[in-house]
Amino acid sequence: MNDEISANKVWDEVEIYLSSNGAKDTIEKFEQNIIGLGNAELSYYFARDIEGANVKAHEMVVLNSKDPKWCFYFAKDVKKADKKAHEQVILESKEPLWCLNFAMKIKGSDKLALGNVIIESKELLWCYLYAIAIKKADKKAFGKVILDSKDKYWNKKFMEDIKGSDKKAHKLLIK
Repeated sequence: MNDEISANKVWDEVEIYLSSNGAKDTIEKFEQNIIGLGNAELSYYFARDIEGANVKAHEMVVLNSKDPKWCFYFAKDVKKADKKAHEQVILESKEPLWCLNFAMKIKGSDKLALGNVIIESKELLWCYLYAIAIKKADKKAFGKVILDSKDKYWNKKFMEDIKGSDKKAHKLLIK
């Protein structure tokens, strides 16, 4: 939490300086120090908000952090981002939330690989959400996770809400 608070305070100062002095002076005054901090959040904001920022250097900070949240936002919001490199960090994190977000929001993402991470997690909520959100999701594979769980609630939801689900198999489990 202290990193978040201090990152917010630092960024507030950068924004104040930027509004008075412009991008060029802001880059000269702050960029190397921010890169040196190795803070993914600050590097994300700097690359996103300051025209002329060294996007590649800030991207390395974010990638090296291995933080799926900041990798997702960097890939989504920074024009020159290496989306595949950020996707790799997210895949390695094995965090269903960020896999789903990446698959939904990043054009050209590897939906099969991202979906497989969610299937491997066996987390029923994320399997259900992925099957709903991603048109080309393998409904049978996600449905199998739900079926194997024998969870009546999720089997009912999946059967009712997912087109292409094995309605007969799900119905057998909810009786």
